[in-house]
Amino acid sequence: MAGPIRLIQVENEYASFGNDPTYMAWISEAYLGWLTHWGENALARVEFTKDFSAIVARGLSFNLYVVHGGTNFGFGAGANADRDGFGFEPVITSYGYDAPISEAGCVSRGTRYYFSIIIRKTPPASF
Repeated sequence: MAGPIRLIQVENEYASFGNDPTYMAWISEAYLGWLTHWGENALARVEFTKDFSAIVARGLSFNLYVVHGGTNFGFGAGANADRDGFGFEPVITSYGYDAPISEAGCVSRGTRYYFSIIIRKTPPASF
């Protein structure tokens, strides 16, 4: 016999399309970085610190996507394309997206900042 349902994800991009602030309390994919396509001269970077501060200050639930970098091997790296299927842009095999913990397990830029924001907002434990 199964237990009660604790969480369900209706649509992971609700905030992109929905317009109901009463129910926008979960950010399932807060991107700290972005895809780097083959042929681009540098890894893609996103300035996320201001958005992250706002998310935590509002007390929203969130998932940092991706916290620990990784690698897709072979032809599993994926690609972006326009909605009509054209404009195909393959991505590099790194799945780091400027993650706080790099593919090699190193702490990357911004990690201390992200963790300090979370620690400041977290209430002390009561036993």
